[in-house]
Amino acid sequence: STESGRDYVRVYSCQSLSCSYTTELPGSPFSGSTVPGPVSASTGFMYVRFITDSSIRYAGFVASYGFTFGLQCLDCPAGKSSTAGAFQCSDSCEAGTYSSDGLKVVGRGNCVSCASGLISGAGATSCTACPAGKYMGRNISASASASAINICSQSGSKRLTASSGVISDGDGDYSNNADCYVLIWSPGTTVTLSFTSFRTESGSDYVRVYSCQSSSCSSITELPGSPF
Repeated sequence: STESGRDYVRVYSCQSLSCSYTTELPGSPFSGSTVPGPVSASTGFMYVRFITDSSIRYAGFVASYGFTFGLQCLDCPAGKSSTAGAFQCSDSCEAGTYSSDGLKVVGRGNCVSCASGLISGAGATSCTACPAGKYMGRNISASASASAINICSQSGSKRLTASSGVISDGDGDYSNNADCYVLIWSPGTTVTLSFTSFRTESGSDYVRVYSCQSSSCSSITELPGSPF
């Protein structure tokens, strides 16, 4: 947790390893006690920054990350679905399944799995092959049991290239006047960050997430929703 409105986590998307140009991701910066939803950087370079003020301290955050290789049609989480082309899931037949009207009837198991080699978006009424420009693939996500990398550690790596992992601000309450960062990068992929716990001082301590154009992140763009 963080002090809402004062301590933040910011998440950015970069275009290259230098991160000379970044874009802050939707929803960033993040602050407070609500666990933010997943954020993605399609450039393959994500810059995460955690900033706190000089007063109240909380537990901070923990988030896992993973790379999506290429353009993919991915399944919604269990019990969730979406319409074709959607960027989030709701209660309907999950991607990869279908029903006569695309709706999920709880307890009836009416959503039928697509045949091998076919896919569907959430809420679909039939299954199709991946369209031109996409291919059948699998998202790689971090293990929930993976050891978290402390982005506020002076000795830890500030650039992460593993296919998945977990990051945090460290054990216990975070420090006052902290300014921590990490660059997650894998060119040609989409980087997705999913928070598993979050508590900051609302309005004062933030997590910001950015998309970068290069590994230098010298020019950044904050992603929608950031800061958290």
